[in-house]
Amino acid sequence: SVQMCLTDFGETAGKVVQMQLQQKRFDCILIGAGVRTNPSNLILFEKLINVVHEHAPQAKLCFNTMPNDAAAAVKRWL
Repeated sequence: SVQMCLTDFGETAGKVVQMQLQQKRFDCILIGAGVRTNPSNLILFEKLINVVHEHAPQAKLCFNTMPNDAAAAVKRWL
């Protein structure tokens, strides 16, 4: 099953992701290109990677290039 976790680009993003990860176990986590590819989001991207690493160390990480290839990104690792 798929569960989306939308965040802002500010201080609460890490906490929102952390709370989501504490709800259940995830096999794969995708961090979207909207966060990763914008240089001004570098610190946010690092923060999210570290939150995932701490709270879902078993999860595979995957990355898309646009919304329509998100499913393919996840399928590469499941």
